[in-house]
Amino acid sequence: MRRQFNIGFQVALLAIIGLQTSPLRAKEVPSLVSTEVLLTSAAGHKLAVMDPVQFSSDNTRAGVAQVQIDPLMTRQTVTGIGTSFTESSAFVLAHLPEAARRSVMAQLFSDQGANFSLARTTIGATDFSVEGKYDYAPVADDLDLQ
Repeated sequence: MRRQFNIGFQVALLAIIGLQTSPLRAKEVPSLVSTEVLLTSAAGHKLAVMDPVQFSSDNTRAGVAQVQIDPLMTRQTVTGIGTSFTESSAFVLAHLPEAARRSVMAQLFSDQGANFSLARTTIGATDFSVEGKYDYAPVADDLDLQ
């Protein structure tokens, strides 16, 4: 149980640190011209560094898949962009000093931060539970969930 908490705490802490130190923020890089590509696949790639993708506005790249965005055509609505709060991340946030907790929330939801508009939480157990005492079948020996 303690090891599960330590792993969950470390993951949550790394996520918070990543938000604090992220060099790629949409507000800070308005003219992004290339990107780094890492590939993980069933074929055995594990964060393999691939050739960078160069962005351009011309149509001279024959044979390359193109994505065209027509702002006048709407096919689906994006309600918002956000993150999730697992039990372990909520536990970490709850045990931070108030100033640090406010800083984390500002990094997530303010215009100067990630500018997220949504947050979700899990129902039941996740890999990031503090104690892992969740059960969808609270009746002893009811393996058929009757």
